[in-house]
Amino acid sequence: MTQSDLENVLSHTDKLVTKAKRIRRRMSQAFHLVAGRNFQTPETASQSLQNHYENKEEVGFHSRLVRKGLVDFELEALEWAQNNCDLNEALVIGCGAGREVFPLEKAGIRVTGIDSSPEMIKQAKKMARRRKSKAQFVVGTSEDLDTNDKFDLIFITPGLTGHFPTVGTRIEFLNSLKDLLKPGGLVFIEPDIVPFGPFSKQSLASALLKIKWRRFPGAWSKGDTLRGFWGHEDSHDGLHYFHYYQSEAEVKSELQLAGLRPIQRIGDVFIASGH
Repeated sequence: MTQSDLENVLSHTDKLVTKAKRIRRRMSQAFHLVAGRNFQTPETASQSLQNHYENKEEVGFHSRLVRKGLVDFELEALEWAQNNCDLNEALVIGCGAGREVFPLEKAGIRVTGIDSSPEMIKQAKKMARRRKSKAQFVVGTSEDLDTNDKFDLIFITPGLTGHFPTVGTRIEFLNSLKDLLKPGGLVFIEPDIVPFGPFSKQSLASALLKIKWRRFPGAWSKGDTLRGFWGHEDSHDGLHYFHYYQSEAEVKSELQLAGLRPIQRIGDVFIASGH
């Protein structure tokens, strides 16, 4: 067997292994779709996500995101905000390992990052020491913060609002941010806007979730569905709750119901004010 033949055999074997893993993963996800316990109720849906963000694989993924920093439209949104508001203090909610925190600090802003995952905050502090960063990192949620602490900018990390099961909890969360904003302060929110096709996998999962949550009036809404984890769509067998916004109008509606005023959209970043 020549070197070329051996390489072809190894390449073909890798493809077969990858295909077998994909089939096993899809079968596991199909089982979870029907019998999974991670999303039997809105409460278990929320808790299962919390548990997930404690695992080492996800912490490692978010650590790698730190090296990428902010993407172009986020940098453009930050520049817009600096031109229209005095940004001295910023809060990053769902900061993970610090992807948004360090670029904000580099822009001359004093930054506090908060995350409900102790493992994420542990990793963020480690990366802060390496960078000689003065950013503060706190374990908890925005509800745990002293409302005497006020911020010029609250940066909600991408997709975070999609983890809140039910419209009511999302609006309650957004509404609570007003108490943490200085007059004229801004909120950055990056929701996932993915309209479902009528026969898509998301639509099927959404329909099954609607059936599971029929005991909880008002819990399910269009856009609620189940998916693999954001960072590792192709490496996890399980499915977990997520809310995909179906339109820009839906995002603006939730902001307005929470008492926030949408004032600009730059790329995926919606910019809102609380006063």
